[in-house]
Amino acid sequence: TFLLSAIVCFFGTALAGESANANSSACPIWNGQKGLGNGRIGEQRRCAKSDGIKSFAEECDPNNYMCIIDPVMEGEKNCNRFDVLPWKKNMAAGDDCGGNSSCFNEVSCKNVTDGTFLCVGKANGDACTDDRQCNPGLFCHHTGTRPSMKCEPVKNITEACDQHMRCEFG
Repeated sequence: TFLLSAIVCFFGTALAGESANANSSACPIWNGQKGLGNGRIGEQRRCAKSDGIKSFAEECDPNNYMCIIDPVMEGEKNCNRFDVLPWKKNMAAGDDCGGNSSCFNEVSCKNVTDGTFLCVGKANGDACTDDRQCNPGLFCHHTGTRPSMKCEPVKNITEACDQHMRCEFG
């Protein structure tokens, strides 16, 4: 979270035309501080504090809590519970997942091997509206002059393809 905040702050100030170096007051330097949470857990645990100049943070406990901080903040923040990480939503079939809410519409999260969870989507020939619904190696043929609206195999690297027919990478 600290790295993400620093990146957001850096690019945010750079896009605004401000200087975005490490000494910029627009991007405070975050330091770890043990004991900030006072031994508390969950939403009662303080995970960040800043006076606008000095900024400190400590990890959340238990693991399904996250410290969501603004790149530039003053005051204190407590840990927040999360079910799905904000950047792990609408994942395509074949991507790893942490629950059904991680996966794209009509794609479900399944334990495919011991402890490995993947978004499992539609098979060859199944009806679809978006490529993310089709399992790896397939695409949703939903555009062009004769769309089938079904998951179809991507074309082999030696076959002709265009913007309506997906080709395998290579």
